Order: sequence, then structure tokens, then C-alpha cells
Amino acid sequence: RPAQLKRLKAPVSRISNLYSTRTREGKVIPFRPRPQQLQVLDMLYRQKLKRVCILKARQLGFSTLLGIVCLDQLCWSVGRQVSLVDKTQEDARQKLKNIVALAYDSLHAELKARFLVDRANAGEFGVRFHEYDSAHTSTIYAATHARGGSNSLLWISEWGYIQATDLRRSEEILTGAI
Repeated sequence: RPAQLKRLKAPVSRISNLYSTRTREGKVIPFRPRPQQLQVLDMLYRQKLKRVCILKARQLGFSTLLGIVCLDQLCWSVGRQVSLVDKTQEDARQKLKNIVALAYDSLHAELKARFLVDRANAGEFGVRFHEYDSAHTSTIYAATHARGGSNSLLWISEWGYIQATDLRRSEEILTGAI
């Protein structure tokens, strides 16, 4: 039991062992980071980098990794605000539903019992520990903008696409979210 509790304190261990993801075929499987994903985890948690830019990469699972990192922040940190900015509102909602909510739903029942989850709005997902009041809820917002607030974590997906197609929105992300 002490070894299990120690693993729950280490974010990379939690991310590598507690959550699940869906394969292309639709099967839910335990999430195990690939080498490229482990490099990003190393940058975030060992090197403690504040900004990590991942150049356009397809089929390496970075969206899955970032969605699970966001969920881990929500579940294990009090009062966090996380924002996911994507090229369309529907893309943002799909990442929230298909990555973040799925990873939460796949948690062991004993762990899920520690949290209260609010899914009232399709564009946000709030998590809080049972013992804290609603003022300590950690929330992820999924949208096409993220102006204001104080993000603990900001995930900008497809910023290159946004820059190429909507320069005004890209400037707003740069000046208002970052």
C-alpha cells in the first residue's frame, strides 16, 4: 500500500498507470506513453519547462497525452484552471469528450469515488475532491479562445492552422491567453 500511495504522488507514474485511452479500432486500453510522449513528460515534470511546443506531428498520440496531462492536473491539484484552445469548437469538445472524459471514466472506481465531476456544459469539465467545497473545483474549458482567467495549463491545439487561417484569433491567443 505505501508503494501505491507513493505512485499516486508522482504525476508521471499516475499518467503512465491510472488512465486509459481508445485505440483507432475503438477499444479502450490502458494508456502507456510512447517514447516521444515520455520526452514531453520529461520536459514538463523533470525539466519543469513552462512552455513546450510540439511541432505538427500526426499519429504519435500527443493529443491523447496532453488530454491525460490536463485531466491529471484537474484530479490531483486543487483550484486549477486548464484551457484547451482548438481550431473549432467541435474539435475542442471532441477532445474533451473523447480524451479527457474517457480517461476519467476509465479510472478505477475507488479513485473516481474521491472526486465529484461536473459535466453540465459540453465545453467544460470540472473536478473536485469530495472534501473540498466548490470554490476549489479544478476545471478544463474547451473552446476556440482562452482570453483572461489564470490558466495553470494552456493546451493550444492546431495553432499553426489557426495562424494560417485566422490571424486575428491567433493574435488573441498570443496576447490574451499566453
